[in-house]
Amino acid sequence: MSDYMGKFKKPHILMSAILIIIAVFCLVLILREGRSRGRTVRIISGGTLLRTYDMSVITDDIYITVVPASGSGDAYILEGIQHPDSSYNVIRISPEGVCVTDSDCPAGLCIHRGSISSPGIPIACLPNRLMITIDDTEESSTDAWTY
Repeated sequence: MSDYMGKFKKPHILMSAILIIIAVFCLVLILREGRSRGRTVRIISGGTLLRTYDMSVITDDIYITVVPASGSGDAYILEGIQHPDSSYNVIRISPEGVCVTDSDCPAGLCIHRGSISSPGIPIACLPNRLMITIDDTEESSTDAWTY
């Protein structure tokens, strides 16, 4: 019986080592893809693209204030943390991701959403008609936005 176990011990160890090497290689590839290389932050207000930021060139935190469109005016962006008299969202863009740090909306769900750092998971503030997305490419493949 001991000869039988000795014959099959070496192939099992070899197969286990190969599987571990493959798993580590796949993990390295997945983590490498998660970097900010090639990702673009899109800030959309009222269905209009206000600004894009290339995350690969961001080295420090950027704070901007988005004021949504009102009755006669268009939506606009103020640099830095500002609290205008009308509705607003303060957004922080950092090398790690994007988040809304302050908003005057009643529920504050956009603030509680936290930071996003990967494509496919947007931040939305419905009362202020704000949508923040991260895309892998410069051109978005999305045909329409639904609110």
